[in-house]
Amino acid sequence: MVNSIKIFIAGDYHGGYQSNNKVVDAIDSSQNPTDLLGDVRSIVQQSDFSIINLEYPVTFHSKKIVKYGPAAKSNPKCLKALSDFDAVTLGTNHSADFGNKGIEDTLRYCKDEGLQTVGVGMNAIDALQPLRINIREKRISILNFAETQFNTADSLRGGANPFDIISNVKSIREEREESDFVLVMIHGGPDLCQYPSPDLVKRARFYAEEGASAIILHHSRVVSPFEVYKNVPIFYGLGNFIHFTKEPDLKEQIGLTIQLELKDSGIDFTLFPVQLDMATCKLSLITGNKKQALLSEIEDLNLRLLNLDELKVYWGNHIRQHSELRYLVLLSGIPNTVFKVFRKLNALTFLKKILLVRKNRFLPILNFLQNESHNESAKYILNEIFKKNREPSSNSSI
Repeated sequence: MVNSIKIFIAGDYHGGYQSNNKVVDAIDSSQNPTDLLGDVRSIVQQSDFSIINLEYPVTFHSKKIVKYGPAAKSNPKCLKALSDFDAVTLGTNHSADFGNKGIEDTLRYCKDEGLQTVGVGMNAIDALQPLRINIREKRISILNFAETQFNTADSLRGGANPFDIISNVKSIREEREESDFVLVMIHGGPDLCQYPSPDLVKRARFYAEEGASAIILHHSRVVSPFEVYKNVPIFYGLGNFIHFTKEPDLKEQIGLTIQLELKDSGIDFTLFPVQLDMATCKLSLITGNKKQALLSEIEDLNLRLLNLDELKVYWGNHIRQHSELRYLVLLSGIPNTVFKVFRKLNALTFLKKILLVRKNRFLPILNFLQNESHNESAKYILNEIFKKNREPSSNSSI
């Protein structure tokens, strides 16, 4: 029997956006940029292979694509802290924020730092290519999918490999034929929500049934539950690896890293919770009672996965408490300034009542969202409208 192969996997590395200056300053002020990893570095070095999610494109390019939501990028210096890693997943909701130039730069800078990449490409064919590695005569395939926003590659432009069930399952089956292990990395799930949606759980389990050896999700920015489904470990959210926020937020400074042990008999894993100290700009392993408390919290979350109807209640409660009004405002078409005024007046409850006075106006939108034919048609029409605007624009306010 071949000795086990140790694969270290970390969550989101935010090397830019609000945190850009802090990451670069921390790297510049250190004698060794990898000092940022603290005592996590030794685990990375002791693993046979290591991979981390790079949240933003790495580029100095300044022209953003036209999109809804923030566009973010990283300073190339951020990669200096990852010199002990072997690879990065690049398929995220920000993959195409700075167009083809941003993708070209990201691939080039990663290559210059000796980091292998997976999950993006200059077109759809390139983006779906797996990362294949060989370790001690074992073939390992790594696939990276990302939820669709304004980030997806197509035949004409670069971007991320989409979280598309048909395409993904084909890739998983193909790689299963060629490899001993297929590791699936998915960028998706609701922001700052510890509960995966029931549909997300169903899809992850289906991928496990179709040949994935292990499934790891990131994007939610908080630690989420995990399960072993039909001998396949599924992690529904690793949380952040390194993310400097504007204000200290313990939820976003704590993450989960894992070390998979690939064996002929299957896959085992070890959990390594980590925490970023924003004052010292350094990661540390969470140990002792604090570690036990966190693992107990995760075990409680894991129990929610046993009953998808119960999970829907917890997930739904979070969505209603944290996202309902935001979605209603967006779907109603009222200016965001109105929302800001009501929030300043501490009158958001009143705003919700106003929006729901004519709730039937949301019925056509609901129909578009849940009916496959209408959904596909609406997406086609809107994508055609904005087709000419999908490459970088000089309008930096969008």
